[in-house]
Formats: sequence, C-alpha cells, structure tokens
Amino acid sequence: MKLLLLFFFAYTSVTVVSAQDLEVSQYQSDRCLGLSLHESSVDIRTKEQFLEHVRNDASRERCLENMPEVDFEKYVLVGMDINSGYCGVPYGLEFSASENPKESTLDVNVGYANPKGVCRALSSYHLWLLIQKPAGEFELKLKIGIKEDEDSESSSP
Repeated sequence: MKLLLLFFFAYTSVTVVSAQDLEVSQYQSDRCLGLSLHESSVDIRTKEQFLEHVRNDASRERCLENMPEVDFEKYVLVGMDINSGYCGVPYGLEFSASENPKESTLDVNVGYANPKGVCRALSSYHLWLLIQKPAGEFELKLKIGIKEDEDSESSSP
C-alpha cells in the first residue's frame, strides 16, 4: 500500500505542469515605442530589440532619456495594436499573463468592455506591457478581445 501511494504521488508530481501567473504591468512609453507596419504585436526580449522600436525622429533623444528602464534579464516587453472600436484606451481594459511550461508559451490575455457605437476616427491603441520573463524559451500567444462577462459600456466612446 505504501509503495502504491509513493508511486501515485511521484507520478502526479512529475506529470502535472500547470500555468503560472506572471507579474504584469502597463509600460508607459509616452508614445516613444511603436510597431512596424508589418507588426500587430511584438515581444521585446533584448535592449537591441527595444532600441529598434524607439521612434526614429526628432523626439528619439527625449524618448531615450525619459522612458523607464527595462531589465531584460527579468522582464519581456510586449506591445500590441488593439482595434477595439474605442478612441484611445478601451473602456474596462484588463490584462493578465501566465507561463505555460507544458507548451513553452507566454500567454497574454487582454480584454475590454464591448463598445456602444464606434469611434469615428477608427483609431487603434498601442498597449505595452512589462511582463515577468518566463524561465525558459517561450512563444508569445496573445488573446485580445471583448470581455465575455462584461456588460456594454454605458455611454458611447
């Protein structure tokens, strides 16, 4: 009986690998970071990649001096284009991140309230998230959309 229980606990502890929530916060880029024309999202893992996404115009020096420093040993910076129907920041914006070791993924979920009407400007919003770096190699998986459990916004955008 003891041998059977020992085998059961050893087997379950080895085979059960679950997603782990990661620390995540919004990164205030002050419109200094951008996505290229061919990107709808990007995960930045190095200082070199970061510098490639800093705006390349007369404001570049101001941006490099004033943007918060990122420790790429501990964090990854994830940027995404959100086409929500809102003008600017989507109402009810929420985000979370988790590491899925079984699939070697960094899963990022972004949700917002369902808009009533559409912004006349049809503008998109660039969201930048600073996320605790997963332990090993990973692939980014984004899920962006209207929160299913959320009622529509009470007023138009």
